[in-house]
Amino acid sequence: SGLQIRLHDDEGDLVVGALDAQKEGQTVHMELSEVVVGQAPGDRVEAERISVDFRERELESVQVVSPALQVGENPGSTLRRLQEAAFPERSAEPEEASGESDEQTLFDRLQEGARVEIADASARSSERQLITGLSVSLHREGDSLRSEGNGSVERGTVRWNIAAEPESLRAHGEVELRSLPFDLIAPFLPEFPWHEPELGRVDASLSMGLENPNEITIRGSAGVRGLAVNDERIAPNPVTGIALSGEGNASWFPEERRLRFSELELRAGRAAATLEGEVQRTEDHYRVELDGTLPATDCNSVVRAIPEDLLGEVAGFSWRGRMGGRLHVSVDSRDLDRTELEIDMANGCRFDSVPAMADLRRVRAPFNHRVEELDGDVFEMATGPGSANWARIYGISPFFVTAVVGHEDGGFFRHDGFAVYAFRDALKRNLREGRYVQGASTISMQLAKNLFLHRRKTIQRKVQEVILTWWLESALTKEEILELYFNIIEYGPGIYGIQAAAEHYFGREPSELSPAESVYLACILPNPSGLQASYDAGHLTRSMRSRMTRFLSHLREHDRIDAAAYQYGIGELDRFRFHSAGGTSIPRSIPGRASRLPWGEGRVAGPSSGDPEADPFESDPNIEENSLDW
Repeated sequence: SGLQIRLHDDEGDLVVGALDAQKEGQTVHMELSEVVVGQAPGDRVEAERISVDFRERELESVQVVSPALQVGENPGSTLRRLQEAAFPERSAEPEEASGESDEQTLFDRLQEGARVEIADASARSSERQLITGLSVSLHREGDSLRSEGNGSVERGTVRWNIAAEPESLRAHGEVELRSLPFDLIAPFLPEFPWHEPELGRVDASLSMGLENPNEITIRGSAGVRGLAVNDERIAPNPVTGIALSGEGNASWFPEERRLRFSELELRAGRAAATLEGEVQRTEDHYRVELDGTLPATDCNSVVRAIPEDLLGEVAGFSWRGRMGGRLHVSVDSRDLDRTELEIDMANGCRFDSVPAMADLRRVRAPFNHRVEELDGDVFEMATGPGSANWARIYGISPFFVTAVVGHEDGGFFRHDGFAVYAFRDALKRNLREGRYVQGASTISMQLAKNLFLHRRKTIQRKVQEVILTWWLESALTKEEILELYFNIIEYGPGIYGIQAAAEHYFGREPSELSPAESVYLACILPNPSGLQASYDAGHLTRSMRSRMTRFLSHLREHDRIDAAAYQYGIGELDRFRFHSAGGTSIPRSIPGRASRLPWGEGRVAGPSSGDPEADPFESDPNIEENSLDW
């Protein structure tokens, strides 16, 4: 009674606990309490009590009581040390010798016909019963070792039947899970902000095979339902109702740490996509090769596959029609410059209903634009067509339009709101840097978040931004998108809209902006509140002048401004000045011109990717002659 147990090695404790044992008739009852296996927080298992009843060689019942079962993320260290303690001869350095080894494996230690039976095992936490009626058998039949088992897990069941041939390193079997509580497997997964994991359920029906020591094959289906996550980086409130399932074939290559899958169908709601490819991750290398296909699917089913808590207010959209597409991703950490990202969508969707928050009728007349700043302050202004703060697109300097489009979204006139090349370039850079340093927002995406959304960066906002961008591109012409964008975005602390920006920085109307003034405003757009050093100093800083010089050269090299406008802009840099209170603007004549802008109802013919390498402003026989000639 009260026997203290401590097993340790040079690295520290392996197992500690207390043992009580007693015999009643033919039954022996043993109980371990306060059991801790392992030391490190990420490498330990704890149980309050483990009780075992057995009679001679037959285990009659096993019960584990654990108010706070803790399973480490990487128990390999403790398992290795326990193995070395139990089988010290196996951990010794191998000696060079000819012939077969005399070392006995665990399988060798089991006699022919050896059998272990466990019946009526149970485990519970301080809050609820986890496992009941668990039966397990392990027996040797010739060269094969077979394990079978089944039991009840809360309102679910678990069953397995696995046979292995240790000498030939072959194995096969089946595992079936029905409504297994997700919190039973969550501790074995990478750390993630699960919310109420006990409410989630896991279902699986898998058959596995080991035809050789280097490949484990898996076939069958698996799914999770009722999952929830809670993290302010995902959404301000818990995201519930997550359900995913998959069915197909996969092979795991343990030595290479490589997973290959084929004919894998992933399903969320009523939408399903097929995937094929490989994923590999070693200590110093990772590689992803992925091809996905979305067959023609009802548009509503595709969007409703996203949890409603992520959709938020945009859940009020609905569509008619179907959409499909293909995805190709190739990433190799050894050669990130060759990263590939291809997305080919066939979009036959038409918006059927629109939520009130996205009703564009409000921006076709004077309206109140409200902005919540990052520091929590709120800025409001009256704007919209007909208001004093509004500039019509045809009343804005073409140098400014050209500069902003060239700086922020070179493929604006070619894409439908999303630029695949920008996503690919951002993916390359972010992977290279190992952190998020570059986004891939188009002008349409920037308009969506400025017009409709808050500034907090969450996955929920990005999902909403994508759907709202899709809506803007469907409902507005390119001219209308640019006009809205120029009139509501930030140009500096408390400076919103091009009308206010032209007056604040230069004391001029938007139509009067010169090449250099336009380039300055374009260059500060990525961080208008942070790039105020030049304005505060009253003249261009060295870094801003260098940036503007390079961008003017870029505009000229791509024929977005002609030679005369370029020379005038370069000359402006020497005498560049900002507007001061009480100052007056001197009338001037600006030589040169910006390139023709492809206004019109249709898109400019060209690659759907919106790649700026095929410059939308250059001479193109597909551009209609009714393009506005400034």
